[in-house]
Amino acid sequence: MNNKEKTKLITAIYTDEESKKFPYYAHELKAREDRYLHSLRTIANTELEIVLYCNENQFNFFIEYCKEKNLNNVTVKISNLKEFPYCEEMKKIKLEKKEKFIHFYHEIDWNKLFLLKKEFDSSYGYMYWIDAGLSHPGLFPKKFNSHPNQMNGFSANYYNYSFIKIFNPSLFEKINNWVSDKLINISNRLLFHNRDHLNEYTEKNYIYDSMTVGGLIGGNTKEISWLTENFMKNGKMILDKGTIINHEALLSFLVKSHEEKFKTFKFESWYHEDSNVDQIEKNKISFSHFFEKELGISND
Repeated sequence: MNNKEKTKLITAIYTDEESKKFPYYAHELKAREDRYLHSLRTIANTELEIVLYCNENQFNFFIEYCKEKNLNNVTVKISNLKEFPYCEEMKKIKLEKKEKFIHFYHEIDWNKLFLLKKEFDSSYGYMYWIDAGLSHPGLFPKKFNSHPNQMNGFSANYYNYSFIKIFNPSLFEKINNWVSDKLINISNRLLFHNRDHLNEYTEKNYIYDSMTVGGLIGGNTKEISWLTENFMKNGKMILDKGTIINHEALLSFLVKSHEEKFKTFKFESWYHEDSNVDQIEKNKISFSHFFEKELGISND
């Protein structure tokens, strides 16, 4: 693979006890950690270089897990949540404000862009943040699972997350070709963040018909510095107003402000053909359709 095509994936898992407490609010359930680990194991089937960040007190745990599962393309690194540049500012706002949307794992979410910035390397053609838990049955139908008959719904079972027909060595070749010289923007037409708040805090009057989801961020390396620097700059502007917004809302603002920098896929529903919902919902454009229809990935 030449440098133009060379691709790096960056992710993180924060499931230690410190991360579950104020002010970080990480997921408390063991099932969520199971999902992250099994999904990471699946994503490693892309055979790309993957950098996994964690808090210092979980470093040895993830090192041993990667050894046990032969995840030889995963490098574990330490980036403590308290090292996130705006951590103290967020804590101060959370102490002062009682709104539910502020008492959320914003440090973990905003940290995605910080880690993407930390890993920046111009020798790569493409760099992406990918959520460690992205491979799971809520997002993909079982026809893309390597062992559909062994799926039992329990988080401890790896096969519930083994969507290897999606996460294989050709996936990011397809994504890179689709993205080309831009940044990826997978965007949900269900407006799940408050547009009025977003316009108020950014001092704009934009009309949003979709909002960016944060499971896959990045793209062509020549645009990564612009993305991370503008995210952090505009994030600081919002924090200076004494509030916090979701990283996806802030990314949506960056997309709206500079649509020419992004290649966009818009979907209407998280549900897919296996979801227990009515046919009208199943007929909508699904998140999984990005992989199946936009990228042309088959279940063969």
